[in-house]
Amino acid sequence: MPEKSITMDLLKNNMEILGKIYGTVRIIDPVNKRVLELEGNKLKASRRSCYNFLCREEACTNCISIRAFNRMESCFKLEYCMQKIYMITAVPVQSTKAVVVLELISDVTNSIIVEGLSQRSKNELLEILNNVNALQTRDGLTGLFNRRYIDERLSAEILNSHVEKTPLSIAMVDLDRFKTVNDTYGHLTGDYVLKELAVILSRSAKKINGWAGRYGGEEFIICMSNTCTEAAECLCQSIRKEIGGHEFHHGS
Repeated sequence: MPEKSITMDLLKNNMEILGKIYGTVRIIDPVNKRVLELEGNKLKASRRSCYNFLCREEACTNCISIRAFNRMESCFKLEYCMQKIYMITAVPVQSTKAVVVLELISDVTNSIIVEGLSQRSKNELLEILNNVNALQTRDGLTGLFNRRYIDERLSAEILNSHVEKTPLSIAMVDLDRFKTVNDTYGHLTGDYVLKELAVILSRSAKKINGWAGRYGGEEFIICMSNTCTEAAECLCQSIRKEIGGHEFHHGS
């Protein structure tokens, strides 16, 4: 259950106060990535996407609102946008019909980047910040989305497909006889094979605006939004043929 102290009734009476404390306060539909407007006792979807605040054209890979929604617990992260660093806290809130997410956004630029810091140091700090966010959603070996991202994003994709009444195709990819590669050529070569495979999967998924992730070991997943079964099968056959014809060269 979401935190019992945060309800819509409590929220309605304190939105102005929260705005003064945090700077920006908004209610989010994390599944459809929309900002919700509070009109009287009702929540109404606006045309604004939640990720537009960070000057992005697509949903954040490290979306803490969907994480708060799925886990029913508060989450936070730091984001960099337009020379500013924001701390974003996402809190699940029980509305009359469903669970929404309250986002509390604070500009903490001056709190983190002290005066007198060189431009080089600023750039290094921002690079660290971006890397930290990436580490939470990316697999360290292959660079594909990790299991944590898959668990959070996939549920949103399924819900969104149901709401929008659009097809959603999901492919599980398993690398056959991979143990033989490790046993014969060693784990370094096995890692190389996985990284090469990840490049093929990622490139193929992008062709249909989809995404690929490492489910675990030598198992991968490809999510294809707004893609029918026939198109998904066609892509999977293409990937299978490309991998089958790919020569993996590592060392000698």
